[in-house]
Amino acid sequence: MEKEESFAAPPPMAELGNYKGVMLCNRPTAGDTLKPEASVRPFRSAIPATVGEPLGLHRKRPEAVPGEVKSRGPSAALRRHCRWVKELQQQVAQDAAFAERSERDRELKQQRLKEVFQKQREAIRLLKLGDARAEELTSALNPKAKLKPLWALTEGEREDQEEQAAGELINFAEALDYDEYIHDLEFRECLLAITDRAKKLQREQQSFKESLLKEFQADEGDEAPTCADACRHAPPRLLLPSTCIKVCKRRLLRRFAAICGANWRGRLAGGLRRRRQQRESAEREERASAASLGRVPRKVQ
Repeated sequence: MEKEESFAAPPPMAELGNYKGVMLCNRPTAGDTLKPEASVRPFRSAIPATVGEPLGLHRKRPEAVPGEVKSRGPSAALRRHCRWVKELQQQVAQDAAFAERSERDRELKQQRLKEVFQKQREAIRLLKLGDARAEELTSALNPKAKLKPLWALTEGEREDQEEQAAGELINFAEALDYDEYIHDLEFRECLLAITDRAKKLQREQQSFKESLLKEFQADEGDEAPTCADACRHAPPRLLLPSTCIKVCKRRLLRRFAAICGANWRGRLAGGLRRRRQQRESAEREERASAASLGRVPRKVQ
């Protein structure tokens, strides 16, 4: 029994401690390396948390749904910023339009004041010369005073106004410089356009008369004087020559007879007679109905 105890295995080294006085802590054993890791890892700022983990076991990030708009976070702030930028653009555009409108109104006001001052200076000059009228002085000194309408004018004021307008027209005609207007390029272009239009109308009228006369001659089969010869000997007060008028009248009557038939005069008279009878019968019916209702009958057209 004593032999068995003497040859027994020595105790484990972890239980010995620092039996030689050198080790200050227990030596690590195989059991210590197999201990499970603690649930809470120590904080290590320079080492990422995924170090030491097997590859391919990371959780997949959730995919963003297309069209989904966040109500909070950076997206909401970005939307608010975009809305503010749009409002700022609209405000800047409104301010620019207001400034432009104010500048235009100021220029128009300056132009009106300039015209008013010019009229006042002209009225003062005429007053010094003794040629100014009461109406001119009133309109020059009080620009807001409006002229009276025609219905508010007396007979004398209306005559004075007509005489003044006639005098202004005569003065304009007397002071008109024809050479200035004739040498004006725009006036010359307008005059040339009017001349071309008049010549074109004259050619169209002449060709119409010639074609009409040729048609009548072809239908009649006889030789008739041409429209140019007839117009040459016709009096100037007539637009068409007398020969052309007679030929046109005869041809038109023949055309009308060919369209309406041989008895076109009787048909025309019969149509007028029927129209008159219908009108008379309508008047009689209207008169009878008015008498029954006791009101004034109206005349049937």
